[in-house]
Amino acid sequence: MPGSPKTSKPLGYFVTFLLFLGYFSGYLLYFFDSNLLGDS
Repeated sequence: MPGSPKTSKPLGYFVTFLLFLGYFSGYLLYFFDSNLLGDS
């Protein structure tokens, strides 16, 4: 199947991007939450 690697590679990049995006957004939420708690 020559089409298998072509479809699996972008899918892996997409999953890695989603995981990184979720981790980054969670870090931003934690950072802003601690900042707001520190201000008030």
